[in-house]
Amino acid sequence: MPCLTPNARRRALRSPIAPLIAILIAHIALSAQFALTLPALESYDEPGHYAYARYIARNGSLPERGVRLSEADESHQPPLYYALVAPFIAPIDTSDDVQATPVWAAYFSIRPDAELNDFSRGGTALAIRAARIGTAVLSSFAVVMTYLTLRTLLPGRPRVWLVAAATHAFWPMFTFMSGVISNDNGVAWSGALALYAAARLIAHRHHPNFGDYVLAALAASASTLMKDSGFVQIAFLVVLCSALGLAHLARRRGQALTYLVGFMLITVALVAVGAIGSDGRSIRQFQTVASAAIHIGSQVPIWQVQFEAGDAPDLESPSVVHVGLGLLELLRRDFEEFFGVFNRNSLRLPPSWYWPGEALALVCIAVALRQSIASRRPGERTALWLMGIFVLITLAAPAWRSLAGDAPWLFHGRFALPCVGAVAGIIAIGLDNTAGRAGQVLSALALSGLAWVSLAAPSVAVGSIFARPVLFADTVARFVRPQPGFSIVFGDGQHDYIEMLGYILPSPRAQKGGVMEVFAYWRALRPIPDRYALRIEGFTREGISLRNPVEAEPAWGGFPTTLWRPGEVYGEGHYLFIWDRDDVDAPFIGQFKPIWINLRTGEPLQARCADGRPCDGKFGDLPIGLSLEEAARWRALPVCCQFDRGVGLALDAPRDVWAGEAFTTTLVWHARARLSADYTVFFQLIGPDGRIVAQHDSPPRDGRYPTRAWGPGEVTPESRSLFVPDDLPPGQYTLAVGLYDPIGGARLTTRASGSVETRDHAFLFKINIR
Repeated sequence: MPCLTPNARRRALRSPIAPLIAILIAHIALSAQFALTLPALESYDEPGHYAYARYIARNGSLPERGVRLSEADESHQPPLYYALVAPFIAPIDTSDDVQATPVWAAYFSIRPDAELNDFSRGGTALAIRAARIGTAVLSSFAVVMTYLTLRTLLPGRPRVWLVAAATHAFWPMFTFMSGVISNDNGVAWSGALALYAAARLIAHRHHPNFGDYVLAALAASASTLMKDSGFVQIAFLVVLCSALGLAHLARRRGQALTYLVGFMLITVALVAVGAIGSDGRSIRQFQTVASAAIHIGSQVPIWQVQFEAGDAPDLESPSVVHVGLGLLELLRRDFEEFFGVFNRNSLRLPPSWYWPGEALALVCIAVALRQSIASRRPGERTALWLMGIFVLITLAAPAWRSLAGDAPWLFHGRFALPCVGAVAGIIAIGLDNTAGRAGQVLSALALSGLAWVSLAAPSVAVGSIFARPVLFADTVARFVRPQPGFSIVFGDGQHDYIEMLGYILPSPRAQKGGVMEVFAYWRALRPIPDRYALRIEGFTREGISLRNPVEAEPAWGGFPTTLWRPGEVYGEGHYLFIWDRDDVDAPFIGQFKPIWINLRTGEPLQARCADGRPCDGKFGDLPIGLSLEEAARWRALPVCCQFDRGVGLALDAPRDVWAGEAFTTTLVWHARARLSADYTVFFQLIGPDGRIVAQHDSPPRDGRYPTRAWGPGEVTPESRSLFVPDDLPPGQYTLAVGLYDPIGGARLTTRASGSVETRDHAFLFKINIR
């Protein structure tokens, strides 16, 4: 702190301890309410995280590699978080070994397990709560690190220190995760420590000391012992220390270079010790990063998989505008998850609760960015740059995982927890730079709003769902009715018992080797005297069974039909695996068929559709594409032409055919964007005089997979056969292939691949008639 007198320096470093302690107590209290409200093992992979910590608590050692401790096993993870939580479990007798009952369905939890939630009885139920409370206490370490980070970077500005600490402490996603058992907490703690170590290195860059490099080495090694994503934290610190060391070397400061070498040696030694102590678990992340890099290199370009432009023009790649809008929407959704979702099935607050948080973040970041350019305050620009880079580096871990798995949903808000402290610092600086009393008011509103969301979430998002295994009116209003008056009623001929009100297809499409996913809504029409199991099976639209039935009582027995009350609405998700069999001819449109079966008699209930007549009860149209292997094989066939609306064509046709015989051609359609109409394919043989001598028009795959179902980046192969009249003279003929809208007859124009000139409304291919 140059240009400060000793007294001024002491005043600048004076810490307002009492407000910080109050913030820590409030954070622990907010996290504890999640710990006590959320039913046991209902957080992300919590059964596996608890089993790992329990094993360490009972045995004082790590489990052997490869031994599964629970259904959702986590014993392959680095062990430091679990070792820190284990002491909270150790005093409790968990010999009752109560296991979680699968009483939850996709997207909505159904009914808590009584044995696991009566923690007054002790045993496993109490141990889970103790581990959660212990996590809440330990998570205050990250809040303290954020406070110290801002205190180091911006001395003399206690308001910024406290606002940053409070923002971190009250951030809804952080308070929620601090109240459950998950190693996402551990990597958040090591992230806060890494940022503090970086702040000390930056603040003392003109007068480096060895202690800062030792702290950085400790933070780097701790990150490897928390979770695989800790790799980005060690990379951040190594790059930062290397950059500072090289800068000092350029200024001929040999001592700092010695410190850098010492940092590297200590880090390597600590990582090696951690690897030995964790039986290799802490270095698994280095292998994961390497294999992910190889996998990413083999992926289809992201715009071919994710881009959805509707009725977009014919483009080799999507426009900058469309990509930009898509990324903005993705960022908005990711921020909502980062702001707060509250169990493993992503229970959310009503959307309006997220808008103030989004608006506040945008305003504060905008102010902070403007200030970073214009500010002359000591250290502020450096602080903003450091925290901004840390946020980007932290987000690289879930982004890398998402790309490596070709699964955008892996980019989840909880994986950004290590950067909450940096985000809190940016917000605090933005609020502090808001002029006068307005900044104070905005700070008060922001902190009270965050605390209120964390306080209210258990009753608004968690309690309302787990209080009763039904959906409430505000949720019921959101379900999708596929057609006006959709209803399927199930009864025994004398009484109607159950009505299906509607459904949601959570994923817009599926593929062979994957799952068909549906969330169905049911209503009891009268008291149901017997227990019924729901059998649900997949079919093609033509009625061919996919032979993938699942059968279970509602909530896997946790909410039997005998407990349903007339008029109440109940929702449950179902997964049906799509076997990658040769007799399943993909792509096609899949449907679901539900049957309610009496567990006492084995008799099914009869289904009646909306018109009151008996029906088979099939519902839903879900596009089901090729398996990854099949798609890769067809994608290898070179595209020969491009139609507008983003449709490409690869063709495998014979060069020579014989009159009086039929020949078969394989067409492989490539979709770059969604189509707004169901087009028909025309397939014509044209003579030398321009006359059509043979023709076959039909939708793709004879209507089994219409063009409106095609997804961006998808390939759709189909075989087309055409009979050649036996009276055709030998010679060279033209095979014409194209698409037209059956309503109005407008054709899609085409051009050769690599060309910009539109030639005709069909792709032309020369063929010899023998």
